[in-house]
Amino acid sequence: VAASSPAPTPGAEGAAVAQAHVAIAEGQAAAAGPDPASTAPAVPASVEDLTARTVIGDRVVTAAIDTSTVESVGLTWPTGETSQGIDPRIRPQDAGTKRWGPWTQLSEEDGAPDAASADRDHSVRAGTDPVWTGKASAIQLSFAASSNDVPADLSLALVKRTPTASSTRPAAYRSSTSGLVSGVDMPAVVSRAQWGAMAPVCTPDVAGSLWGAAVHHTADPNTYSTQADAMAMIRADQAYHIVARGWCDLGYNFVVDKWGTIYEGRANSLVEPVIGVHAGGFNTGTVGVAMLGTYTDVAPSDAMVSAVGRIIGWRLGAYHVDPTSWNSVWTGNGENSRFSNQTVSLPRIFGHRDVAYTACPGDLGYAALDRIRQIAAATASTQNFDEARAMVRQLYQDVLHRSADPGGLDLYATELANGMTPAQLATILVHSPEYAATSVTADYQQALGRAPDPVGFADWTAKVVSGQIRAEDLRLWLYSSVEFYQQAGGTDDGYVRSLYRHVLGRDASSGEVSTWAPVAAKLGSAAILGGVWGSYEGGTVRVQAFYQRYLGRAADPAGIQTWVPDVLSHGEDSLRSDIVGSLEYYLRAQAAAV
Repeated sequence: VAASSPAPTPGAEGAAVAQAHVAIAEGQAAAAGPDPASTAPAVPASVEDLTARTVIGDRVVTAAIDTSTVESVGLTWPTGETSQGIDPRIRPQDAGTKRWGPWTQLSEEDGAPDAASADRDHSVRAGTDPVWTGKASAIQLSFAASSNDVPADLSLALVKRTPTASSTRPAAYRSSTSGLVSGVDMPAVVSRAQWGAMAPVCTPDVAGSLWGAAVHHTADPNTYSTQADAMAMIRADQAYHIVARGWCDLGYNFVVDKWGTIYEGRANSLVEPVIGVHAGGFNTGTVGVAMLGTYTDVAPSDAMVSAVGRIIGWRLGAYHVDPTSWNSVWTGNGENSRFSNQTVSLPRIFGHRDVAYTACPGDLGYAALDRIRQIAAATASTQNFDEARAMVRQLYQDVLHRSADPGGLDLYATELANGMTPAQLATILVHSPEYAATSVTADYQQALGRAPDPVGFADWTAKVVSGQIRAEDLRLWLYSSVEFYQQAGGTDDGYVRSLYRHVLGRDASSGEVSTWAPVAAKLGSAAILGGVWGSYEGGTVRVQAFYQRYLGRAADPAGIQTWVPDVLSHGEDSLRSDIVGSLEYYLRAQAAAV
């Protein structure tokens, strides 16, 4: 927040206090209009002198500041400076009794943007955590009178009150998502539109995936009594983060209230690994979930703990991350970070204090992390198992052309949830007696127009099951057989024409016949088969067939360019493994399960 008043002037005994504060309206964002869904009105910013102050003992105390229209306050100062030593404190005045409440310390905000991020580029001020003032009629600030290390341009940001929303529980929504998504229904989440979010003022960066989660508390009072108050607190925090600090959006990806209501924080956090501003040096690849309130001496409710665990488990499960495991991650120079330019080993779900010099998420909030991990693990496990069941069903349909039987479904879903890849399962299925019998019979019918004889059937199925031959090897053998040659008319010209129809699905031109027939006469039919089967056109036909079978669509030019050389060099098993291991196949399987 740009202060329009002079820099702070040292008061009695060397103290300095802010001479100005800026009022911030919820819903007002610099250089960007409010979210059309937001109900928060835009109120112009204002500047007010705070030069009146007195010395009481070892403290400098400001005059009373009218907060009758204010919900939240926070101190800010230029980025790069420090507030160490000024020991800022705040106390509220009760609107009814006019009595002053106890002094509470204003703590420097623990969250900071990661280096080279949109939030870092857009950030304008450092500051304290915002403090919810509720319905206080006024506040006072005090500072250490002996401080000699006061940041210049110290300002007090005030977030103005907005019309109170309904106190009834807001209707939560479920999202139709894209990209890497959960295989099970996500927990009920209150949308940004529902809690009245303002539009982001810049676009936050997005990580490649999620590797963990950071648990926070917002350090607000726990005295909120309605969900309307909870939403107003979240709006106030967002306004402070955007307008006073200059961040793109609310720093947290999700916020959870005392009743276990989950609120979508940063825009798109439900569908992308959006990088937040919640744990400097560890924002990238983590989902930041904040418990609304302060959990130092008060334990978070069971409903809150459950909701935090479920939303974390749902998000980490989408990236197949075990919430109970540990991870080694490199961190650079994160603001307020305990670590600098080193690899750090952390639990996948960690408290903010594990990576920063902070008490967040409070002693009792931190004590709840084991329960949060257990709930997250159960959520992720259920999600992974449901995703695995969807994949098993899809592979049975595509490979065996039937529904999965209950025994196979449970067996292979368990295997997939525990680490087996779809490609490995596909390989198991194509070497099963069922697949071998079906494919051998189909190949005989396609090539020779008849069922296999008992001896040939037993021999070929045994070789497919044992892996001695690839599925396409039988077709190559049949096309090179005397029986296939005789059925083609017993002539080289007829053989070329029949081979084109079976392998390429079209008639051979007269020029192609005149080119290949002499080759057959001189080198034998195997030379023609190798040339036609191993041609780029032959590879294209097989790639197109696999796309239709496993993806339900024609291959695009990029797919043809990528996979034709692969199938010509490594065969159909390699192509099958690559396709069923793709994100597109995963999404197709999950969509079919809905």
